[in-house]
Amino acid sequence: AVPPEQSLAPHYETLGDAKAALYHALEGVDRGIFGITSAKRSEIHALVELLESRNPTPDPTHKLQDKVDGCWRLIYSTISILGKRRTKLGLRDFISLGDFFQIIDVKEVSQTLPIKFQHTSARFFPFPV
Repeated sequence: AVPPEQSLAPHYETLGDAKAALYHALEGVDRGIFGITSAKRSEIHALVELLESRNPTPDPTHKLQDKVDGCWRLIYSTISILGKRRTKLGLRDFISLGDFFQIIDVKEVSQTLPIKFQHTSARFFPFPV
């Protein structure tokens, strides 16, 4: 258990509990990209702030390049794609987005952002997809 002076919240005894609550809150929100309720957004942001405030790393940005190198999967974003923007991108009923990744290569000073698209029904297309 966490000592009282480091209590995470009345219902989270450990960082693991708070992380589990965050992952649970993120279920079904499709990374937040296509809009979520303000209550859900507030819940997610409160959990993120709680975890940030209890980061056990004394100086989390020191030697940051050593910590960010690799492949990262996006699980939540504050960016929303709604209405006309969603239609212009073709993200309506027949296209869904797969996982979003960010591949950071510190040695090459580069990043790649692969996004996978999946079609849900080919009957909308007069050509093979």
